[in-house]
Amino acid sequence: MRVRIVGDGAWGTALHKLIKENSHEVSFITRKDFTKVKRVSDRINTDAEVLILALPTQAIRSVLDKIDCLNSKIIVNCTKGIERRTHQLPFQIVSEKNVRREQYFTLIGPSFAEEVKAKMPTIVNLGHNSEDKYIDLVKSLFERDYFEVKVVHGIAALELAGAFKNLYAIACGITAGLGFGMNTRVKVILAGLEEMHDLMMKLKFRVEDETIPGILGDLILTCNSTESRNFTFGKLIVNLSVEEALAKINATVEGFYAADSVNYFEEKGNIRLLLAGMVARCIKIENKHILKQLVTDTIAKIPDSKI
Repeated sequence: MRVRIVGDGAWGTALHKLIKENSHEVSFITRKDFTKVKRVSDRINTDAEVLILALPTQAIRSVLDKIDCLNSKIIVNCTKGIERRTHQLPFQIVSEKNVRREQYFTLIGPSFAEEVKAKMPTIVNLGHNSEDKYIDLVKSLFERDYFEVKVVHGIAALELAGAFKNLYAIACGITAGLGFGMNTRVKVILAGLEEMHDLMMKLKFRVEDETIPGILGDLILTCNSTESRNFTFGKLIVNLSVEEALAKINATVEGFYAADSVNYFEEKGNIRLLLAGMVARCIKIENKHILKQLVTDTIAKIPDSKI
């Protein structure tokens, strides 16, 4: 298979290594390539069968706008986030480009790029809406003895969880920054899982039994590691301004952007998102004393039924 990866960051580089180990032809399409629109489109038209999106969610639309041959390619999304302004998940952005449902996949799971590069055992979900036509082919691009790919029917729930877990990671970072311990963090993680599940049900997203372990694993990983940009961002805003925290991280913090969509999903699902709403408010609060009180009050309000 001839594969092109859009995005040569840490995750794109890790995926490149996997695909190359599986003896497929693979190369990057970078930001510089897109300054020459015709060259990029011609290159993808002539030699790419699979296009992998490994770039920030906010950049997906602008990149796809410069490619005119998407309906003949298999698209694999590997990013986790929500587009600002439209509040769309990656599959919704791609669907506007006339890509058939069976040609679109999403690869999401608990997987830090550097650990994948180091060949540490990892398991991820491969979400699909296919009729088995392309599943084995796409799975074979990535799977290695140290990188297990679990096939899951359904994409919407996976991508929603991939975006919202970033918000809960910020919440855990905030609690850590405020001096709360692991008991509190576990309470936030479990309540976050329940909140995501409730939202999926309200939105009528398909949630299979096999989907939950991967969602929980991704949530646990992101909420418990200083390697997580979202956790780090949450910890930093306890003492720094949002601008200072983002500058210190100096990389995309998807949860920061996803916070803009919390009200949208509350209205769309007719649901109150207690924890996600707390994070959205914390990002806008400049007074750190008020932030601490908001977090303390919110954690106390998490009902027992949510854990």
